[in-house]
Amino acid sequence: MYKKNPKRKLEILIIGRGSIGLRHAKIFKNLGCAVAFYRTNNSNIKKKLVFKEYFNIAKIKNILFDLIVICNPSSLHVKSLLKFKNFSRNFLIEKPFCTNFKDMRIIKNISKNKNIFSGYMMCFDKRIIEIKKNCKNLKNIFFSNFVWHTYLPSWHKYENYRKSYAASPKLGGGVILTCSHEVNLAILLFGKAKIVYCVENKKKLNLKVEESVIIFIEHVNGIKSSIFLDFTNKKFERKFDIFFKNKKIEYNYEKRHILVSRKNKTRKIYFSDSIEEIYKRQNNSILNLIKKRNYKVKLNLETEKILFSALDSLRLKKPVKIF
Repeated sequence: MYKKNPKRKLEILIIGRGSIGLRHAKIFKNLGCAVAFYRTNNSNIKKKLVFKEYFNIAKIKNILFDLIVICNPSSLHVKSLLKFKNFSRNFLIEKPFCTNFKDMRIIKNISKNKNIFSGYMMCFDKRIIEIKKNCKNLKNIFFSNFVWHTYLPSWHKYENYRKSYAASPKLGGGVILTCSHEVNLAILLFGKAKIVYCVENKKKLNLKVEESVIIFIEHVNGIKSSIFLDFTNKKFERKFDIFFKNKKIEYNYEKRHILVSRKNKTRKIYFSDSIEEIYKRQNNSILNLIKKRNYKVKLNLETEKILFSALDSLRLKKPVKIF
């Protein structure tokens, strides 16, 4: 049972000590939580943290955490969820939830008795929230175009990018799963998909995973989305355009505004939002739900369905229907 003392700090356990795990730890600490990490004794991470660390699952067998954050490599998410499912009622799993349909079904089954939050924090970006308001009438939308150019070798200077999780098939790497935020945004804005077709561009980095792809999505409502994801471009670019019957909306990740164009007039709508504030808004919303006690989170796996269907399409070299 959870302690009913309203003044006690919520206890958070984090699985995964990479950059995203440390980010979550700092944010939850600043939000007034007691944060700890779990890792195995044979970990090769030597740097000590200011946070408490557990190395043996026997040490936490009598603790019921308010939230467990799973942010280790994607292929390990379900394994971690199964291992720690009795240690909390609430789980935040970084994107994507998992790396295949089999694990997706396991998560769906566990979610019947647990609250599972997703790590797709972009839906808490004030710019995305404003764009979502503009997309209420889906009948007026023709199509959307997403582009995310990034350069994998420059991601983490402290590691060999060829040995990183993003470059590893076993860890759930590849540009489709690693850069899945854009697929999630397409679903958030335009609804479920019924057909996915994915093609791969020429390799430049000679990785064992897909480096550059274009994903074509036909949504249930007829709207078309194209999503260009790329690991190989040294010039960073992340943006999307939505084409309406009588206007166009432009989003650029690096700029703190969106552009709304009607005929010959373009209006800038500014938002003072940083990436840290977006993560903080996400994590704070989760804490607010946890404090309510009697709530149930509805699991949404539509993004994962598209991701795995895109991988199938790449393998089969043909469009794939979403079940």
